[in-house]
Amino acid sequence: MTRTRNNLIQIIKTYRKYTQNHQFCNRVRDRFGYWSKKQFYRLPEYTELSLEEASIERAKILGNKNILWSGGVDSTFTVCAYIKAKVPFTVICDNTSITDGTYFYEWMLRHNIPIKRFNSILEAYYLKSLLHSDIADLLFAPDDIRHITLDWNKSFYENMSHLPNRDVLYEQILEYGKLLRKPTDSIKHISRLINFGAFYTHGRDEYMFCIHPLHRWTAFFDTETFNDISWSQYWERDVYDDKPEMHRFICEVTQDEDMMYKVYRTWTNLAIKRKPPIKENYIRFHSRY
Repeated sequence: MTRTRNNLIQIIKTYRKYTQNHQFCNRVRDRFGYWSKKQFYRLPEYTELSLEEASIERAKILGNKNILWSGGVDSTFTVCAYIKAKVPFTVICDNTSITDGTYFYEWMLRHNIPIKRFNSILEAYYLKSLLHSDIADLLFAPDDIRHITLDWNKSFYENMSHLPNRDVLYEQILEYGKLLRKPTDSIKHISRLINFGAFYTHGRDEYMFCIHPLHRWTAFFDTETFNDISWSQYWERDVYDDKPEMHRFICEVTQDEDMMYKVYRTWTNLAIKRKPPIKENYIRFHSRY
């Protein structure tokens, strides 16, 4: 059986508005060596290491960085990991970041956190040692509901009916699930599998191309340790779970439980047990970094 990158892209096209929403399609590739000849990452292994512990250690390994902060939970969590690890850093943000994360921005000002503010994040292209927090959605809150083109009332196999080599491609999906030791018995599981194995690289590298094609960024969550944590503990999560561990960690570091609802878009269903606030108090965020 020929396993090519074209087969992978054909599969992805069955459930994503691929060319419209993912202009950097040449960055999509299988990172575990099934569809491609090269294995970029070892296969995940079971771990009980917590997301918080791994993040603090990651900050210590990376050292001083310019942290791109969007105002959203992922980049706020990264900032808090650096604070907890007592590693120097500078927050890089723009006006949209501050609008989306006003409460945490004001907290940083009160606590003398080093900040470089731009009118637009595009103005930060010249900075070195940039660190972003993308791919957290792929790892810790699988975001399979966005850009979906599937009919969720049909099986994944039925949704591939327009492809002439459907049986071959579907068999490859089943084998890919066996390779990663994960189920392929539903659309959700198959989407999770392909996001984790193929779109990861795209998510890791997208912002590098947005600002400057030759500029090298570092993705905070781009390690095999985080892959292991995702594979072991977060596989059945989805975007509606809203990353409760991140919320709790941010509240712990800031010593402010109001961070649970004054910064982020929804009341997380696994968060600190506390009466939810009035809906109008929420400030929505956009996951950009």
